[in-house]
Order: sequence, then C-alpha cells, then structure tokens
Amino acid sequence: MRNIMDDLKKDLEIPDIVNKKADEAFNKIKAECEGREKGSIVDMKPKKYHTKRITVLVAAVVALCAVTAAAAVVRWSHSLSEGLQASEEQMKQLESSGMNTFVEQPCTVNGVTVTAVQSITDNYYTHIAFRVEGYKTDEGVQPEFESIDVTVDGMDDFGYSASFWNGTVSDNNGKAVNVNGEKIKTDENGRILWNYVMDDGSMEFQMILFCREDQRGYFIGKDIHVELGGLGVVTGKIDHTTEVDGTWVFDWTLGGADTTRVCEMDQPLEDTGAVIKRLEISPISIVAEYDFPRQTVVEECIEENGEMGTFERYAEPPVVKGVKLKDGTVIKYLYGGPGGGGYDGAAGSKYVTKNAADRIIDPDEVESVLFLKDYTQWKDIDSPEFIEVELNK
Repeated sequence: MRNIMDDLKKDLEIPDIVNKKADEAFNKIKAECEGREKGSIVDMKPKKYHTKRITVLVAAVVALCAVTAAAAVVRWSHSLSEGLQASEEQMKQLESSGMNTFVEQPCTVNGVTVTAVQSITDNYYTHIAFRVEGYKTDEGVQPEFESIDVTVDGMDDFGYSASFWNGTVSDNNGKAVNVNGEKIKTDENGRILWNYVMDDGSMEFQMILFCREDQRGYFIGKDIHVELGGLGVVTGKIDHTTEVDGTWVFDWTLGGADTTRVCEMDQPLEDTGAVIKRLEISPISIVAEYDFPRQTVVEECIEENGEMGTFERYAEPPVVKGVKLKDGTVIKYLYGGPGGGGYDGAAGSKYVTKNAADRIIDPDEVESVLFLKDYTQWKDIDSPEFIEVELNK
C-alpha cells in the first residue's frame, strides 16, 4: 500500500506540506484498518482538508484500506460449513490447525463467475468448495460441469468425487434432511426435487479428492490445478446439456495438517475373521487397517448374453460406518464418500479401508467406532448389525 501512495504522490505532484498531511492521514487510516482487523478501536479525530488533490489521495487510501479490511473477513462456503455440519468451534479449530485454506480465487467466463472458495485437507483427503454465480437451474434440475480436470503437483494418481451441493445432509440415522429444517420436497410422482440454488442465488460445487495408496500427507502443501468445463444440466440418467461454454481454471496451494488420532490395537471383529490393527481418525476421515486373511466368495452375475453366471472375488471385512461419541451421541452412518478398500500388495493379509466423513468430527470425542458386520446390509439402514470397537483411552 505504501508503494501505491508513493506513486500517487509522484503522479499528482503534491507539495511537501501536503505530502506531510497525506502521510499523517495515511498513517491514521492505516492504524484504523489494523485496529479493525485486530478487533480493537482506534480513536481518530476527523480533520478537514481543503485541497482537492489531497482529497483524491486520501480517498484512494480509504479504498485500499477497505479492501484490506474486507480481506480479513472471509466466510466459509455453505457446502463445507452447513454441508459438513460444522460448529463454530470446529471451524475455528480447522482454521487454527492449518487444515483449512481460504482460496477466494474467482474466474469469470461468459458471464458466469466460479470462485474457488476453500479447501480442507488431512493426510488422505481434501474437500474443495467452489461458488457459482451468474447461472442457476430450476428446482429439481441438477447442474453439472461437462468436464473436470484435476492434478496435484502435476499428477492425477488419486480418486475423486464431484457434484453440486443440494442443500441436504444426513442425520445420525442416515436419512437425508434439509439443513434449513424444511421437509425435502417431492413431485406428484414422489421424486425428490433437489434444490441446488441457495438464498442468495448462487450455487456451490464441491469436490473430494482421496489418495488411493498408503501415502500419508499426499495432498498437504501441494500445488493443485483445476479446470471445470462446460456448465449445464443433467438430462436423463447420464446425459449432459451444456448451457454455458467455457473453461474455468484455478491454481493454488493446498494447506492441510496431520490432526489424526491414531489408535493401535489388536481387536477381533467377532467371528468375521477380521482383526482391527489400527485406526486413524481425523476431523474429515477414518482409515482402518485390518489383518484379514484372504478368502474368496462366489457371487451371481448377469453375463453379456443375458444369462446368469458366477464370478469370484475376495471377501471384504466389516467396514467402518459410524461412531459413538463420549457424550452418548451415536452417528450410525458417517460415511460421506468417496472411499475404498483393498489388500496392501499382491500377497499378505493386510487390508486397508479409507472413508471420508459426511461431517466434521472431533477425533478426541470419539469413544468407539461402529463396523457394519455384513457389507450386504448397507441398504438396510433401519436395522443394521454393527460391531462396536471401543478406542484406547
């Protein structure tokens, strides 16, 4: 800001006495800006200046000051605050830990502004939120980008999910509810009418990136490049109609921090043959490591000719589905996707699963973890059979 002041002085050829007055005004205004940013109050008595040039100069300083003060007030995206059901305390914790990064990087193409708002990053996952302004869809019509290209440090060896946020969250029993408390709307045929447009007319697009391999800290501190192309709507089950051509491009550096609670154990999961060896719980994900000897199961499938056939695959251990908190709260379905699991290597019995959480959790408040005993029960959300594993105290 001081350099800009010097340039303005040179251009306007302000006399020394006026320069002195300007410096006094600048210092007081600067002090007021810093005071506002720190939450303090600066006593600043108004003075009258009768020189047009100094008025222009101070006006420029005030404008710059307003920008500085505004930059200090950055809000969370709706999809990462309301969508992840984060409390004020949890948001402050993520900011102070370094997991949260405010980006606020806008890109305008053909009248539509897409802004990279923020990212939240742990050892294996990163959540990213974009705000979309200048384009919206009717109620029940799903918006979508036709193409998505994401690289981290120039690589794309990771998985991700991406979608526009529809204003709903899951309750502790896995049922979808509106964040505003209103009942989810349906049409005359009972089809859910998702609402992607927020009260201010904007929409939010969210991405979740996850590291497939066992590389702790994969995303932390890395440069990310995102290209979103062809904004439009979903038509039918898989078709897309582009309504705004163009590509919105973003580059920034992910923050991130290791705030994981690690629990080592040797806990058999009842009679399933799986033994939990390690749990890594962060505010946005849970990673589980098992000892699970390989075994195959045979399942039916429909062959290309339409006839019934069979195929073999490895059996899966009980997967993490929920948690019980120290205050007695039970969250049956914490999974927010994406995630996955598999054996570590071509041989051996080490099996690892990674799951993104559908809300912010405090790892230190988790008393026990709930495993779904039989993976075939994943659709039976009303009466699942869980195995509860208490954590190390």
